[in-house]
Amino acid sequence: MNVAGIDPGLTGALAIIDEYRVLFVDDLPIHQILAGKRTRAELDLGGVRELLTSLTYDHVFIEQVAARPGQGVTSMFRFGLTAGQIIGLVAGLRVPYSLVLPQRWQRMAGCGPAPDEARRRAGQLYPDAVQYLTRKRDAGRADAILIARSGLVTLRPAQSQVVQ
Repeated sequence: MNVAGIDPGLTGALAIIDEYRVLFVDDLPIHQILAGKRTRAELDLGGVRELLTSLTYDHVFIEQVAARPGQGVTSMFRFGLTAGQIIGLVAGLRVPYSLVLPQRWQRMAGCGPAPDEARRRAGQLYPDAVQYLTRKRDAGRADAILIARSGLVTLRPAQSQVVQ
């Protein structure tokens, strides 16, 4: 069984794993748009669609986002919009999906909310993926891997070991 994990957001990522290894991991595609006199990053929905239709997986697990203390109104709105676009795209493709709280996948992985913890833990659980997790900005990739792992454990609890 192949399971996809998506860490939504402009610095998010998509990962696909099976029971033994990471099959695919990469940042979500973005593009720059002109907003007034400035350019800003935006999720490339066409690129995300291409990724999702070109890969093989049985279920998608998407991190369930919520407002975070100290985050600005505009950035929180854009973050929620991006997450909603991903959910809508996955639903529109008629792919089975589930939302997973960050606290749940972190607990299941045995790590805390610090980005370096997720990168460290993803590398421990999937040594073949360490090459994709070398930079601080690869935290979204680590999150996507661990989100997918929590989904795999949820779908196949008897065959997967959960770290408490």
